[in-house]
Amino acid sequence: MAERSFEVQIPVRKHFPAQLSVCSYFREAVSLVKGALTKDQLQEFRNLPWGHLLSVPDIQFSGQIIHALLLRLVKDQPADELWFLIQGRLLKFTYADFCRISGLKSSAENPVFNDDDEVHGTLIDKYFRGSTNITYKMLKDKLKSFRRTKSGDSVKLLSMCYILTVLLARDNKTKINLVYLKWADEFEKFKMYPWGRESYNTMIDNFKSIMKEQPTRFRQSKATTAKFTLYGCPFILQVWAYENVPNLGEHCAERIGNEEIPMLNWKADGFFHARKLNELVFKDNDDEEHDSENDNEDEEVRDKGFKDKVMDEMQALREHVAALESRLKLMEERFSAQGSVTEKATEIGSKNKVMEMEGIPQQGC
Repeated sequence: MAERSFEVQIPVRKHFPAQLSVCSYFREAVSLVKGALTKDQLQEFRNLPWGHLLSVPDIQFSGQIIHALLLRLVKDQPADELWFLIQGRLLKFTYADFCRISGLKSSAENPVFNDDDEVHGTLIDKYFRGSTNITYKMLKDKLKSFRRTKSGDSVKLLSMCYILTVLLARDNKTKINLVYLKWADEFEKFKMYPWGRESYNTMIDNFKSIMKEQPTRFRQSKATTAKFTLYGCPFILQVWAYENVPNLGEHCAERIGNEEIPMLNWKADGFFHARKLNELVFKDNDDEEHDSENDNEDEEVRDKGFKDKVMDEMQALREHVAALESRLKLMEERFSAQGSVTEKATEIGSKNKVMEMEGIPQQGC
């Protein structure tokens, strides 16, 4: 009964479509790291606190699953957690859940790194020419281009690239915090750092920012579909959802293992539309019926921008077709004046050619 007292931030009737893009190099990094290390180096990498993530089965990111979760966030929740109201149940995603699902250590102890003011280090100087403007794209490019070598830097460099492009991922143009790169030179301390906490905070802050003042921001944008870029590693939240949201794992993924770390047990390769997810999993029909009196009014407000855009495009298409018809009429008059059967055949072919060039579908039999 207590859970029913929670109120969602966005009522069902005010849900809005969204396209979510993920920055995390989660899937790509696995094959790149494996291909860039020798057998011994790869084993060393696997023994690192994040090395087990190389064994995660292929998981297709689902922006619609993440969006469906975010639409069901409740009001008045802790700043560092995600609370969802799904099928009348309150589900909480916490830092402890993040660590349990991912297998990353939950230690809050921070090792003490060299605190000199010089941000340059061996790896920065050697592999990035001492640049102070290293972006996430540059790290991804380094992962792609790195060639297998017995250099003692290999595991350190690829660990740094992996953590930043997978766990702390941001937009390609964003500059890297050079302190993180410098820390990799003190690799024993680097291994002890709570990267899980950094990854969790990056993701949570990003989600909170995306959903702040929604759906008002979406309506004011007059867009037909919201577009969000996700930081951190939302794959971890997706696997948490497989395990905790009723029916989601059954319909949208495949459980292929029984390992202690849940990330190692799930495989997903399909795409699901928002409507299908609602029918199979989230089942908001009761809420929709409860809000039926306001549905028409809200739908009109939500779709006004879309309808206006469609009308504008239809008018532009009519004008385009009218111009084509005028051109075709001129061609008909020109060929008619020549008067031969052969030229008539040419006329038909030419008309079809013009229609094909302009992208107008031709009628079939």
